[in-house]
Amino acid sequence: MRRILLLLALCSLSVVSCKKGSNILYTVAAEDITPCTVRFVTRISNPEAFSKPLLVVWLSKNPDIKPSTKLTSSEITDGTMSIPFYYLQPETTYYFKTRIIQDGINYDSPDFVFITPDLPTGVIDMGVSVKWASTNLGANALNETGDLFAWGEVQPKTEFSWESYQWCDGSKDGLTKYNEADGKRQLETEDDAAHVILGGKWRMPTPKEYRELLNNCIQTSHLTYKGTEGITFTSKINGNTLFFPMRPETTFTGATSMTGNCWTSSLDGNTGGYNDPYFPIVLQRGIAMEIRNMYPLYLIHPERYEAAFIRPVLPE
Repeated sequence: MRRILLLLALCSLSVVSCKKGSNILYTVAAEDITPCTVRFVTRISNPEAFSKPLLVVWLSKNPDIKPSTKLTSSEITDGTMSIPFYYLQPETTYYFKTRIIQDGINYDSPDFVFITPDLPTGVIDMGVSVKWASTNLGANALNETGDLFAWGEVQPKTEFSWESYQWCDGSKDGLTKYNEADGKRQLETEDDAAHVILGGKWRMPTPKEYRELLNNCIQTSHLTYKGTEGITFTSKINGNTLFFPMRPETTFTGATSMTGNCWTSSLDGNTGGYNDPYFPIVLQRGIAMEIRNMYPLYLIHPERYEAAFIRPVLPE
């Protein structure tokens, strides 16, 4: 029977014998486990026995660890070797084993198992200046996408056009509020859907707060959470995770894509115009991760009448 060790304390011990018969003692651990991330760590008690070791980790959802994802690292610092992995699924059991290769000799660990926690709910502390809601405005569960809003409107709707937009006379050339005449670029409280619907100190996030979130998070995997596709962001400060769901959308070509764009509360003062609210993150299947990696503060400007979600924040 294969030996599988449950990582209750997130650290288990493995002893192997080197070629000359002396024992090499090292620990194998899955640490910093979040719903979507983990760090595999090997600590060698006598690192002087290794000159240029290679750490190999095999990770799988199957007890026999087949098929598996293979991870490698040759970096060692003070006897510690580690490999982060950012593409786990919440509430999932994973099995892994490790191997240290030195001078053609394999030092294998037993098999281990760990279970990722579920995504958090409620008010989420991401270690930044504001706390974040775990769901979009209008959603009652993490796997619900929530309601769609035009920018500056406080009631959700299903049809979006300049003709139906509240703050114009039927076209983008006839803006009636947040325009050149009043010079307003930040939503007033009465036009902040998160504040109007939730009350208290809840409000829509600013571009600065989204930048802060993105700068302090690891964008993790696309995943399907209880039937809803989305993307997770895990805090580099405290390990908490936010899930941003996506919805089907028909493009101008007639194709169906997935999108989860969210509004901020501001117009872009750098453009000089008043039809430039922010999409702070572009969530689209197949391109979101590439965009995130290329442009850590990626922002685009939609039309104010368009449909997007709102992720509320709660100031300290």
